[in-house]
Amino acid sequence: MQTPRLERIGPLRLVGLMRRQNPALDAEDTARQLVQQWHDYITQRLEPVSTRDRLGVHLRMADGETHFDYFSGIHSDALVPQGFGELLFPAMLCAVFPYQGNVAGLRRFVHTVFANKLPIAGLSLMPDSARTPEFIERYGLDFDPETSSGGLEILVPVQE
Repeated sequence: MQTPRLERIGPLRLVGLMRRQNPALDAEDTARQLVQQWHDYITQRLEPVSTRDRLGVHLRMADGETHFDYFSGIHSDALVPQGFGELLFPAMLCAVFPYQGNVAGLRRFVHTVFANKLPIAGLSLMPDSARTPEFIERYGLDFDPETSSGGLEILVPVQE
């Protein structure tokens, strides 16, 4: 099993769209909703967005179990356009896990990361805080938005 790479990120100021998602939906429905959120973000954005800039942020479960807040956006110093929001994160150490599959399989991969890969690597999650995400999706240059596959990394904030 591959050991995750550790990377320090932040502080970050992200500008984008926040929506509440229902993980009780099947993985394909959830993936479709997230793809639609990204589409809405990209088409409503005033400044150009490259695939390299995209960060999807999974915040802590919004109501404890049935919904989570998902933020689609980019690192930006620009003014926040009407209808958009911002997230501010402090500097944090993250375990980075590459994922090459389709986003429909991401839920299963993230479960494996939290249940197996972090403990095997001897890493502990950063304590729950309103100032840190549960995890971040980072889309690379080789992510293909048409197939929703490849070039994706999962960044999990961990204790130092």
